[in-house]
Amino acid sequence: MDLTILGSSPATENAGGACSGYLVSTGHTRLLVDCGHGVVSVLREVTELKALSAILISHMHPDHFFDLVPLAYGFLFGKVPSIPLFLPPDGAQTLHDLAAAVRLPEGFFERLFQISTYDPTASLRCGEVTITFAHTRHAIPAYAMRFVHDGRALFYSSDTAPDHRVAALMQDADVALVEATAPLYSEDSDSATIHLDAPSAGRMAREAGVRALILTHTWYPVAAETLSLGGEAFGGPISLARERSVYRV
Repeated sequence: MDLTILGSSPATENAGGACSGYLVSTGHTRLLVDCGHGVVSVLREVTELKALSAILISHMHPDHFFDLVPLAYGFLFGKVPSIPLFLPPDGAQTLHDLAAAVRLPEGFFERLFQISTYDPTASLRCGEVTITFAHTRHAIPAYAMRFVHDGRALFYSSDTAPDHRVAALMQDADVALVEATAPLYSEDSDSATIHLDAPSAGRMAREAGVRALILTHTWYPVAAETLSLGGEAFGGPISLARERSVYRV
């Protein structure tokens, strides 16, 4: 199983970057996980749209799903056959509201994707990959994901503050892709109540027995400090997610 970073920025793109988006690939399965601002451009560099097997969205914040609009147009203009789009429990209504707000044609997303809602209490099978979920601690309902293929496990935190449910899903993952968004120094910020910082991400991964840690959803201006603090807390192999990087799980 391979992980390709399509976007690793938080709510606004880092210079030259894109917001949350990841490609999880096996021999016959390609899953697009989240689709934030700028992701489609990078996605089209690394694979053809028709090669995608399914799309999964962790939660309905703009930096995790807004590029579904250009992706849908890519499917439309490229005459790409529709594929499953798995949304969180509140996702379909949010997508409908977005389409209405920007005056997209009636049924725009429904014509281009096979839309369904995943059950976060159950497992989901997509091609060769099995996905399980955990509710995170965030400003809106959001879901961490664990991808398993051929005995290997990739964990993705989505957006979350420290939470025992997230830690349980992360347990013994071969690779953990974990957000580290909370500012390293900002007394007046409330982001720590809905996001992890680098030390928290590192500690959670260490306590869960993770073998390798990738920090994502980070600010480039504090990249060096983020990596240093996360590495000190984790004590194992660690890297900072960058667009177009590929990791073997």
